Amino acid sequence: MPWRPSPERVGHHQLVTNHLKEFGFPIFEADAGGDIFSSARSYNKAAAEAGDWDVAILHEADVWVDHSSLHAALEFRSAFVYAYDEVITLTEEASARFHRGQREFGPVDYTRRIQYRKLTPGGPRVVARWLWDRTGGFDERFVGWGGEDNAFRFACGKHAGPAQRVPGVLYQLWHPRNPDDPYFARWPKNRKLYADIKRGYA
Repeated sequence: MPWRPSPERVGHHQLVTNHLKEFGFPIFEADAGGDIFSSARSYNKAAAEAGDWDVAILHEADVWVDHSSLHAALEFRSAFVYAYDEVITLTEEASARFHRGQREFGPVDYTRRIQYRKLTPGGPRVVARWLWDRTGGFDERFVGWGGEDNAFRFACGKHAGPAQRVPGVLYQLWHPRNPDDPYFARWPKNRKLYADIKRGYA
């Protein structure tokens, strides 16, 4: 799990890590350092610190899926499997209720709901060690927000074919986003890098 503490996400991180501890997998968190946080480099650092593993669940600190979806992804026996097929981005108020245990939400509780074709490239997913080694993990040229998950999925697809999915809802918990933050300001550069990778230019 890539993780750098920030006041607006500490509560989400605690909720998610407690949920994952109940699942039973050991949790490896990492921050690869640098002025601007890099999820790509931090995923790679966590994978290295985990040592000799056969399968990993890649997971962020502010998203949540049910244990049943994680189990299904592990049991699917494919090299790259997403543990959800629907995304719900909760509002600030709905996220607070999520922390209090609510798991059923209506349209007024979320800012977007995505199903099937336009799902995000990140979120909880299972990857086999052989595929991780074959791709080299995440592309560490991605620093700041965006693009690293797209590039990793693209690399996995080249070696293992299209990613698989199991049924499940991914809840994205609300947190403020400042477009002037250097972390989010990196998006245009990351978007171009991913486009160049797909074209074979990078």
